Amino acid sequence: MDPVYAGLFDPQQWNRYAYARNNPLGFVDHAAVGRFADQDFKTAIAVIELHNTRFGRYPTSLEELRFLGDWDRSSLVSVEYRPLVDGYELNLIGPWSEAERPSYPVEFFQGLGLEKTNVRTMEPR
Repeated sequence: MDPVYAGLFDPQQWNRYAYARNNPLGFVDHAAVGRFADQDFKTAIAVIELHNTRFGRYPTSLEELRFLGDWDRSSLVSVEYRPLVDGYELNLIGPWSEAERPSYPVEFFQGLGLEKTNVRTMEPR
């Protein structure tokens, strides 16, 4: 289902179940879901890397992160974090299908401590 309210002039959209013509599983906005997965993953990387910049080490857990905003906290619910010897593992968890899971070019990961992830890497062209 599209997470954004579409309008006042179509009564079918007033009720979020009816909005999907009584078939919410058949009317999933995969592009919007994928954008949330992308944003959650990037937000988690940003706050983890910021912790390393501030304190000279990666956090032992996500609970150790400080100075988070509400959006940061909501993004962290969508990831699984595990510290490694020289970096960390970060995986997207949640309702995303393989098609909705974001993918990034290899260059995206350069300079990060992210050593292992379930997010796909795009092959260079």
